[in-house]
Amino acid sequence: TYASRPPLFPLLIVSTKFLFHHSAPAFVLVQTFLSTMSVLLVYQITVRISNASAALTAAFFYAFHPYALVHDTQLQETALYNFLSLASVTLVLISISRKQTLNFVVTGFVLGLTTLTRASHLVHSLALAMTLGLLLKPKSLAIRSAIALFFGLMLCLSPWLIRNKMKVGSFTLTSFAGGALAEAHNPYTFHAFPYRGSIDESNRVFEANLQKDLDETQAKTLSALRGHEMAQNRWFEKLAFDYMAKHPLESIKRGAIKVAVTFAGLPSPLKGRTENAVYFLTYWVLTLFCVFGLIQLSRTPWFVIFLTLHGSHALFTFIF
Repeated sequence: TYASRPPLFPLLIVSTKFLFHHSAPAFVLVQTFLSTMSVLLVYQITVRISNASAALTAAFFYAFHPYALVHDTQLQETALYNFLSLASVTLVLISISRKQTLNFVVTGFVLGLTTLTRASHLVHSLALAMTLGLLLKPKSLAIRSAIALFFGLMLCLSPWLIRNKMKVGSFTLTSFAGGALAEAHNPYTFHAFPYRGSIDESNRVFEANLQKDLDETQAKTLSALRGHEMAQNRWFEKLAFDYMAKHPLESIKRGAIKVAVTFAGLPSPLKGRTENAVYFLTYWVLTLFCVFGLIQLSRTPWFVIFLTLHGSHALFTFIF
């Protein structure tokens, strides 16, 4: 496949392997550095919207949160994604304060880098652009800022989109969007997910039963598309939409459950009793701090920014 995964995290892996001669500890150190920088960004974000005491508290909780500590040692894009997404939020706050067009362009570019790490971030990026277009005053500043942010975003994404047009025939971020949608909407989505097993386990059951569940025409069509990324992407997309059309209430219910699971504060899948308790307590301590902070910010523009980010995350989770 040429376009199934956005390029930035694979590029980080290749660069680290090249520079440090395939050293696994070196990669862990790179991820640890990114997480350390993320702690500083949490401090910067909080001090800009509150005060130094709140910023130190937020940075402390982020630095010692078990989830972050575990993911530093995993071959996953989480550390890079967290760093870039926090950097983009920091730049949004700076841009709103300074009201300079170039700041919004740079913010859009960093949002693009975040999207090239995890394609789903495009939803948050576009939501931020629209929010700025509605939020800022005067209207001329709002329109100029939204356009500048979108320009920076497309400036960053364009090389990848053009490359994919040349390779797979489509201006696409990823050729796996249809597959991901099909994995989210099929009879096996909740086979193990959320608490008996991971969503990956449910996806494996879906893949194992796919050929058996297809009729003869569907099976022949899918077989003929082997090696054609975007055609396969569209086929799986149609499979998902057909399932949602046949089971509309079930699809809405499942989407609501996925959002609830995301914000419930329990690991998916469940671990041992101690791990579940630690995860639950740390999650809800941080969540209660977050709710308190949002209440304090309710009469500021920052409230709308953070509500937009939470809302776009819930929307993506509901769909996928």
